[in-house]
Amino acid sequence: MTKIRLFLFASYDRDAIIDDYVIYYLAELSKLGDIIFVTDNDNSDAQAKKVKPYTIHQIIGKHGEYDFGSYKRAYFWARDNDLLSKYDWVYLVNDSAYGPTSDLKPIVEKLENSGSDAVGMFMLDYSRPHIQSWFVGLSSSIFLSDWFNEFMKSVKHENHKDLIIEKYEIGLSELIKKHGHKLNPLVKYRLNWPYLNPIWVLNHGVPFVKKAAFYNNDSNFIGSIKNIIGSIKCTNKKLAELIENNLTRTVDPEVIRNFKNRRFQYVFFDLINKSFLSIRGRYKKNGNYRFLIRLFHLPIFYISIPKSIAFKRNK
Repeated sequence: MTKIRLFLFASYDRDAIIDDYVIYYLAELSKLGDIIFVTDNDNSDAQAKKVKPYTIHQIIGKHGEYDFGSYKRAYFWARDNDLLSKYDWVYLVNDSAYGPTSDLKPIVEKLENSGSDAVGMFMLDYSRPHIQSWFVGLSSSIFLSDWFNEFMKSVKHENHKDLIIEKYEIGLSELIKKHGHKLNPLVKYRLNWPYLNPIWVLNHGVPFVKKAAFYNNDSNFIGSIKNIIGSIKCTNKKLAELIENNLTRTVDPEVIRNFKNRRFQYVFFDLINKSFLSIRGRYKKNGNYRFLIRLFHLPIFYISIPKSIAFKRNK
């Protein structure tokens, strides 16, 4: 049976541009359902016009409440116009990821047929498991409930990103479980894998690459930009070009040069991953294994172990 879907799409761009990769994403989503598009920008009329062919409504204007503020505005517009009851699923989606790299329909159908009322692309499965809020699907038993309406009403401006994650991203998942629903992601892992190893994510069926994976010049856990885009280009040349164009506009050239020079393989194990202490390991092409020790998420020091006395590399 065909499901009727509504996507609440949150967008933000530092230059108040609705980028071509966003238009590509909207075009792909529009094949699966209706879209309400909300920006946290004062976009020009010319920019706003670009999304109209793919959306049933657009809300343009700076509100300062980040993605959940956009989700809130889209949700209440749909509710106040008596639209919510016509849909089987409502998705919270934002433009913090490039994609989809492949056909999204079979993935969405797989999630919806999983027997869960809350689904998503990626779940961090550590002390407080939660679905990451850049792609969350909710069945009508959730989005038509009074408690979900109250949750949306509670969204307000927060002064720090950590508070947004705590109150709204983690908070939503915990609220869903509190009301007797289970979470069902496409992929779950204990590390923040969409940022640390995007090629691993792609290889495990998630058709997105998080934009933030390209921005962190200090990350030691990521492959090069060239390798990531090259992997996407094998299956979706058009999207790869859109990503390159966006990176050219938004990422410091020095960051791109540094990433291109990286020769690290991917994270292959996670010995400890607690809020106060984490120890992670990775393999380097020079033949050594390197461990990063963190205390309260701050790097303390590295330890390098020669391959000859460490573990064998995972194939």
